[in-house]
Amino acid sequence: NRRTVHHHGRYPENQLRTGGKTDQMIKSMTGYGSAKGSAAGFEISAELKSVNNRYLETSVRMPRSFLFAEDAIKSTVQRHISRGKVDVFININAVSADDVKVTVNESLLKGYIEAVRKIAGDYGLPEDLSALSAVRFPDVLQVERNDLDAEAISAAICMIVEEALNDFDTMREREGEKLCADVLSRLGTIDGYVSRVEQEAPLTVERYRQRLEKKMAEVLGTTGIE
Repeated sequence: NRRTVHHHGRYPENQLRTGGKTDQMIKSMTGYGSAKGSAAGFEISAELKSVNNRYLETSVRMPRSFLFAEDAIKSTVQRHISRGKVDVFININAVSADDVKVTVNESLLKGYIEAVRKIAGDYGLPEDLSALSAVRFPDVLQVERNDLDAEAISAAICMIVEEALNDFDTMREREGEKLCADVLSRLGTIDGYVSRVEQEAPLTVERYRQRLEKKMAEVLGTTGIE
């Protein structure tokens, strides 16, 4: 009267892929994506990588002068990713130098030159100071940008990040497909073992009963009990 449970097909591939839903695919929590393009007068590149994490934790690395876009970038990431530790790397270069102004810190440069001359005189060293070597002193040249349209630049950066996220999602789906195939393969192996157990179980019980009856007969025979 033993009821046989059929394990083959217990985990249909479509349910394994979707977790029982039909509008979602298994995606790996680890992944990488990148994109680059020109927008708002800048060359922008974005790279993303993620590792497993219980909650979403987004870290953005980008030039300090563009940190006003950080919150918008994190919101863009959140629309695509719900869990994982995500690192976002943004690189931005101006297409033209029209919006950049370079000035010389005159007082600081004068101090450097005076210090070099004093060192040369005090220690008998050659005073081989050139204009190129002078501007290499820290903070002698100051780079300033003209007023930036923060909203337009944030939108441009997020557009590139969105493209990187699409690339990122594609990689996660590929990794998810590999994971799904591996799990299905392992489930097939397990189902094979379960089927063998089901087939062998009645024979195992019968063999055990026979051994037990034989043992009992031997015991009763040696004690003389009828």
